[in-house]
Amino acid sequence: MSDSSTETTPGPDQPTQVPEPEARTFTQAEVNDIVRQRLTKEAQKFAGHDELAKKAAEYDKLVESQKTEAQKQADALAALTAQNAQLQADALRRTVADAKGLPGGLAKNLVGSTQEELEASADELLAVLAPKDVKTEQAKPVVPRVATDGKTPSGAPGGNAERFAEFLAGIRK
Repeated sequence: MSDSSTETTPGPDQPTQVPEPEARTFTQAEVNDIVRQRLTKEAQKFAGHDELAKKAAEYDKLVESQKTEAQKQADALAALTAQNAQLQADALRRTVADAKGLPGGLAKNLVGSTQEELEASADELLAVLAPKDVKTEQAKPVVPRVATDGKTPSGAPGGNAERFAEFLAGIRK
């Protein structure tokens, strides 16, 4: 009886022992067969995939050829639209320049995108180009100012130039 008392059922604190399955060894032929079966099963999933891939590639080529043609047309349209906008802007510049009396090639110097902006630019350009009224602005001679650092400026009596001239005159005598 003492033997039976030592054998107890596992309690909550003790893990139950689960018998481990037997380790099975496979021969190379069995492994090859398992791999072949799996490969066949996977190949069946993708049956017809090559045909679909071929059709998809043909469709992509067709779409690309159409897209390329459409893209060429879109690029040509964009270029023509930009050229048209440039020509309209140039025509507006020439119209404003003629209306304001700007000389020949100065229309290209006008800045702005609207007629009002171009007219304001033309007025600024005309203000710069207009001859000055002699009565309102009297020209004063510009006398250059030279820093002398306390020395007599050259050209003034007793300056370096005069002394140099005297020196040369003394040598020539």
